[in-house]
Amino acid sequence: MTLRHAGAAVAVLVLALASVVGATALTDASVASGDSSGFAHPTPDGDATPETTLVENGSVVNANTDTAPGGCAEIRGERHVTIHAGSEYADPGEAFGYDVDTLTASPCTRLVVTLVNHDDVRHQWMAHGLPSDTYPMGMFTIEVADRGRVTGTFVTPAQSGEYQGHCSLPQHEQKGMRLPLVITDGPGDATTQSTTTESGGTSLPVPGFGALAALAALAAAALLAVRD
Repeated sequence: MTLRHAGAAVAVLVLALASVVGATALTDASVASGDSSGFAHPTPDGDATPETTLVENGSVVNANTDTAPGGCAEIRGERHVTIHAGSEYADPGEAFGYDVDTLTASPCTRLVVTLVNHDDVRHQWMAHGLPSDTYPMGMFTIEVADRGRVTGTFVTPAQSGEYQGHCSLPQHEQKGMRLPLVITDGPGDATTQSTTTESGGTSLPVPGFGALAALAALAAAALLAVRD
């Protein structure tokens, strides 16, 4: 390797290190400030990854009993609902289903959900598009391993609208397990018909510009080293 090429490789490596440091600093600043565009969001106890609580015959992801999501000045009340799931609730041509079409609740409400599984296979109910500053990856999930029930609690968002709800197990949604969450200022009713408003989706973190620049610089340095 010539002196000129060696100097160029060193310069590129320095750029890569600077980019990594910059990307790390930006990420830390986003998390510290609560910026929803950052790479991580805290759960109610401050953790930045989805939290799974194992219970008898299942699990609950991102349970939240006492933290009001952004936009909620306080938790306004509490509501208990029961959802039945299984093949006996399937619509014609489907394999599985829920006993209701829509789960409706008021904003900023502590929603205590009991999922009852009537089959010998796993079933879930997962809500998407929730505030990611409280629910990492914007989701809340109840899973029941086989016949039986599991109860989980979360606080509904302040924003009215329809949020995607379904069973995320392979092919279960495609086979009929769709149950959206509708947040409305009107009276909550777990037996209302489903609506056609736009549902929220899941937000996944993506690399920032600094991280991409670091990867490009490292690749350039590797090419220079190989050529010489």
